[in-house]
Amino acid sequence: MEDTEQGQDGCGDRESLTKPSIQASNTTVTEKTGPVVFTCLTQHNGISISWFHDGERLRLTKRMKLFQDNSSFTINPVRMEAAGNYQCEISNPISANRSDSLNVTVNVSLLLSWGPPTTAQLSIESVPRAAAEGQDVLLRNPSRAEAIFYNWYKGDNTDPKDGITTYEVTSKTTTEGPAHTGREKIYPNGSLLLQHVTLADTGAYSLQIIKRTGFPEKLTGQIHVFRKLPKPSIKSNSSNPVEDKDSVTLLCDPETQNTTYQWLINNQRLPDNSRLELSMDSRTLTIHNVTRNESGFYECRTRNPVSPSHSDPFYVNVLSSLTKPSIQASNTTVSEHTSPVVFACLTKHNGISISWFHKGGRLQLTETMMLSRDNSSLTINPVRMEDAGKYQCEVSNPGSANRSDSLILTVEGE
Repeated sequence: MEDTEQGQDGCGDRESLTKPSIQASNTTVTEKTGPVVFTCLTQHNGISISWFHDGERLRLTKRMKLFQDNSSFTINPVRMEAAGNYQCEISNPISANRSDSLNVTVNVSLLLSWGPPTTAQLSIESVPRAAAEGQDVLLRNPSRAEAIFYNWYKGDNTDPKDGITTYEVTSKTTTEGPAHTGREKIYPNGSLLLQHVTLADTGAYSLQIIKRTGFPEKLTGQIHVFRKLPKPSIKSNSSNPVEDKDSVTLLCDPETQNTTYQWLINNQRLPDNSRLELSMDSRTLTIHNVTRNESGFYECRTRNPVSPSHSDPFYVNVLSSLTKPSIQASNTTVSEHTSPVVFACLTKHNGISISWFHKGGRLQLTETMMLSRDNSSLTINPVRMEDAGKYQCEVSNPGSANRSDSLILTVEGE
């Protein structure tokens, strides 16, 4: 047995670590079935991951397999002693944090055997246990029986139509079967190499060993092939929602099988917030009635047993719902060709656009009119008869607009 603690290259994140969480493919299983896959979810990179069972550091058995950076491990098959509470712990040189416990229940198998005791059934070992598309996979023959033929089949039976290849030990000759694709290679010890595996190669394989003495021996095993995850992207129904008015839906694309989805905001795990809602598969994040607190950079992370990936940050800019502005004027009754009139648009909002209207239409500037740099004030100098009438200002941002009440300028003739 071996210890499950594993360091990663590099010095690690020099930061205080937040609590990780655990996901499991199943938390209630029957003994002698499987596999059960555990995954440790964390927002941090460059850290060490350790696993614990019932409060003690997990000791690996031959039924357990760790993947890559210790972030996932499998138990196959599951036995009664695998029941209990599981935790994962992340650490760097200055900090450590352990997840809450995840309880796994193992039920007793109700299958009864009425035959005499038998020796333990050997099974084919897949190397690696989880393969990415395009990798080579070795199906290792664990039997040491003295054989005269090795027969490989696709599936869990020995139907001749599912035959892949046959190796005759004495003559060292190979015969290809109906299920041979050109990518299989059998070795003299009975092991089978599958080259450049595809998703279609996933499933059961059987090895029939014809021995010099005794009955034929049949072994079975599994190949698990996963797609190497593409870089995900985030799609949204709105990147500029209005505060307390709009809801935002973020979708992590594309959808892939056997994938775990996780969301981050500003490089942190999602807060406990009743306005945040995840879909059943966590691929979709909905923010109901957004507030300014939900503004920020959102990131989607994906993971399967052979690869992790993450999206580029997607910025959600929550805009203020704009209140009605008002107008003030230096004078509302003036004589034609007299000193200037200055209009000011008053608003409590920043970072908005300001437009001016005259007699209900957008103001057409003349040579006697001048706007300030931010459009918040309008100066007319000198005033003419045609400048009389109703004036309004309008404030707007990409998601909202509001217009002031009218202010009337009266221009009297000389």
